[in-house]
Amino acid sequence: LHGDSGIGKTAICHQIAQKLKAHAFVAKTMSECQPEDLGIPFADDEDPNYFSFKLPDWLKPIFEAGKLGLPSVLFLDEVTRASEAVSTIMFNILTERRIHGHKLPDNCYLMAACNPDNGDYAVKDILSDFAWRRRLKHYYAVHSVSGWLKYAREVAMHKYVIEYIESNVDALMDEKARNAGKIYGNPAVWHEVSNFLHANGGLLDASILAGYINYDMASDFVSFTEDSEFKLPPKVVVTSYTRKAKPVIEKMEKEGRADLVSRLTTSVAMYVMDNQPDSETTATNMVKFWSELGAEHKMKFMMELNKYKANTDGNYYRLLMGVMSKTEIWKTKIFPEIKSIIKG
Repeated sequence: LHGDSGIGKTAICHQIAQKLKAHAFVAKTMSECQPEDLGIPFADDEDPNYFSFKLPDWLKPIFEAGKLGLPSVLFLDEVTRASEAVSTIMFNILTERRIHGHKLPDNCYLMAACNPDNGDYAVKDILSDFAWRRRLKHYYAVHSVSGWLKYAREVAMHKYVIEYIESNVDALMDEKARNAGKIYGNPAVWHEVSNFLHANGGLLDASILAGYINYDMASDFVSFTEDSEFKLPPKVVVTSYTRKAKPVIEKMEKEGRADLVSRLTTSVAMYVMDNQPDSETTATNMVKFWSELGAEHKMKFMMELNKYKANTDGNYYRLLMGVMSKTEIWKTKIFPEIKSIIKG
């Protein structure tokens, strides 16, 4: 598995182990290992001219599962940050299914993970190495806000976290903070924030949460959560715009919170394209929302819809636009203004 730190590679492997009904799941971070962590040599009692290796305790659950005839999973993390000495042993595990001559059980499933070789991480390039490329199957883990939100609800993450990410989709993977070398929000860290909130009765303390997601985002998270009058899930916009969403948006604009309106355009576009709700109801509410946006946000909403459309086969987008284009609001308020902006 290739993917950014915190993207959920370990969580993916945990879930695969659960699907396999694995008797043991053993994870080891290779960048933290020394050669002796993978085995210690000792003199052979029968012939002092030879030596054998004692295996570490952390591998015991794998061999115990093998004796019981049950499946197990051995997950080696950060394989591209291991030292040269550890890499040699590790390569033998992954390719020969052996560690210092000890064969792993046949029903032991091997998985490995690394950060991408994109210049953001100090890693070795394994994809240009034919042996690595041939002996492993390579998959890339990327974050999906809608997929993560579905997972977050399934595992009962704290509602504050779900509500915030639902309305602030860029916060799930805070690339700006990451690129600036700061602590940054990512899928794994937001799960930790959820665990903290569950364990501490929903305590909203920016100074504590800053240790997970940096102070700027922690402050925004606390402010968003405490300021319930501005909370507006994207689902409400496309199901009950006039009665429920419009009053909140009007309050945002009255209070000069263009930033919240901008975020809303992104979250609504993502929600619609990812969940593909009933086209008639969605189109009816969406044209009202779209038509009452300012010129800049009208254009932004169109761009966001096109961006998230790329994650679909395009059929739903065409269906939705077909329904909207027949409405009077589209013909008189949305299309003419967008056309004018593009010409300008």
